[in-house]
Amino acid sequence: VLSIAACATESPVLSVGDTDLDRAVVLAWVEARSGIAAVGEVTVDAQVTADVLSELITYEALVDLLAEHGVVASDADLAAARDRLLGAGFEEASPAMGRLPRWQAAFDAIDAGVAGARSAFEENAHLVGHELCTSHILVSTEGDAADVIILLDAGGDFAELALQLSQDPGSGSQGGDLGCVPTGAFVPTFERATLGAIAAGLSLVGPVPSQFGYHV
Repeated sequence: VLSIAACATESPVLSVGDTDLDRAVVLAWVEARSGIAAVGEVTVDAQVTADVLSELITYEALVDLLAEHGVVASDADLAAARDRLLGAGFEEASPAMGRLPRWQAAFDAIDAGVAGARSAFEENAHLVGHELCTSHILVSTEGDAADVIILLDAGGDFAELALQLSQDPGSGSQGGDLGCVPTGAFVPTFERATLGAIAAGLSLVGPVPSQFGYHV
């Protein structure tokens, strides 16, 4: 394990290009990846912290890489990315939200085929991390989630059921679509279930509990 002390005077933990990432951002990302509240003296698995630092370096490097190819997120791009991240469960007050929209906007530019973005990504695929593209239906109870699964197994349309039943107003109005976000952006239970479903070749998984309710 590794102990990380949060202190009043923040100093950069690492620098990528011209960007310094301070301790608060790293702690917030560790919390998201491990499910441990990063308050005061925190003991976390050293591998989790190493993975977090690797991810942060990767995402900052991607932003710099796209900028070198003339792809820079506009204010509108950043606002759209922020809304997507909030819909995926990130909290506005999280220190990581200072950088997350830039990372998300970079992936959005790649997905949208913005001139220069896709080629830059493909030419440097070994340098950048993975992202998860998901949809969900959020309900209050495990029983409600089980009912949703029954409806889906009976041939129900996922997007229509999300519009009707999901309690996530952000994604519900989009048919449950959470878009594509970097690994680590989702709450741990949701991300583990998603990765497990991918590994098992499944397109549907649930009920998945989180602090927001139950996800399908």
